Amino acid sequence: MVNNICLSTDMKTLYLIDDGRAISFPLDQRSGILIGTLQGQLTAATAFELPKSIEEADPGMVAGSRSTTLVMSATKNKELVRLSTQKTAWSAVFHPGRMQLSLVGATEVEIRQADEEPVDYKAEIVSFDLKENTLNIRRIGELLLIRCLPNQIEKK
Repeated sequence: MVNNICLSTDMKTLYLIDDGRAISFPLDQRSGILIGTLQGQLTAATAFELPKSIEEADPGMVAGSRSTTLVMSATKNKELVRLSTQKTAWSAVFHPGRMQLSLVGATEVEIRQADEEPVDYKAEIVSFDLKENTLNIRRIGELLLIRCLPNQIEKK
């Protein structure tokens, strides 16, 4: 069975589901969590340091959140992606054939009476290509911040 990732309902913990085990990673650590693949399996690890591209990001990017529907292609995810957790519960789906991790958001789920008008619901979706990239994900306030980092071979 292929590994998978899920997020806690309070969006504060990431779980790597590996061979029947749930390994937890707190998302509010300053350096964040790294998500990648190893021989077709999802992997997760605590980041040792915050990637420079995130550290140097405009503080204004972290402060706010857009309320627009977000649909991103796996080929256009080189920017910092901000996902609100204020009214959205996010779920992760991994497609091993495409080596793509998608986050699907159930936005503004509400309970209403049977005689009320239905709400026009649109899921928010963001996908990341993990063939040649590693993700850095962390939570600041009510936002999940995700950066797609190109894989590099470390030279010593």
